[in-house]
Amino acid sequence: MLLTVFSITAFCQFTQRDLPPNLVTYDDAPYHFGFTLSACSWNFALTLEDYFDDEWYYNKEDGPYYVMALKDNKYYKVREIQTKFLHPGFAVGVVGNLRLGEYFDFRVVPGLSFGEHTLSYKIEVSDNPDNTANSATYITEEDKNSDKVECVFVDLPVLLKYKGKRIHNVRPYIIGGFEGKANLLSGVGYAKHTRDELSSLKLRVWDIMYTFGGGMDFYMFWFKLGVELRYGCSFIDTRDKLDGKHFCTNSIKSAKANQFQVIFTFE
Repeated sequence: MLLTVFSITAFCQFTQRDLPPNLVTYDDAPYHFGFTLSACSWNFALTLEDYFDDEWYYNKEDGPYYVMALKDNKYYKVREIQTKFLHPGFAVGVVGNLRLGEYFDFRVVPGLSFGEHTLSYKIEVSDNPDNTANSATYITEEDKNSDKVECVFVDLPVLLKYKGKRIHNVRPYIIGGFEGKANLLSGVGYAKHTRDELSSLKLRVWDIMYTFGGGMDFYMFWFKLGVELRYGCSFIDTRDKLDGKHFCTNSIKSAKANQFQVIFTFE
């Protein structure tokens, strides 16, 4: 999709190369405003506990490790944890741009983003953990081996933008900085979780990312259109520590969020 937008916009600008450039004094303004529309995706970079793939949990109703709504008195172990690469979401924001010089701008882009995170677990079940060759099976039901958490973030990216030389109505740029995020849905519904459930992923309220990317500005007749690809990664563990009830998420030492965005700016 991004390549299509780039191609169409660049073609339109190229066909007008013999016409006078648009918005010739636009970049001389000390500040300007606009808004953004973004397509987003999130996943996790996981660090697992040292005992991962080595700890068996005995599923006994009156025992300390009763972790599933299955009264089967069997042993369970997490063999693999995966996070889906693409989780479609979207975001909207307001642009505040301060001109620092001919090639540099300072930008603040507060906004809201909507999406979700999902973790999938490969769980081994055994009657006898000392002899798993003949007794081991795996849970495959999606409702028993995955966690899905919906998120609504208040975003506050603080960015430095470096602009290349303008060529007619096109100007490339690179951008980077830091982004603070507040999860409005952190912990919502978490109190209802019990140890009868397979696991329960809870995210922190606050997160901070470093973010960088690049794109192209296209100077239209009435406004400037920016098409940008940006990546962000958390500095901190975004997962709240759990209470020891859920053996799947307790196998995770840290989960740092990755964010991918295709951003369209209108300024």
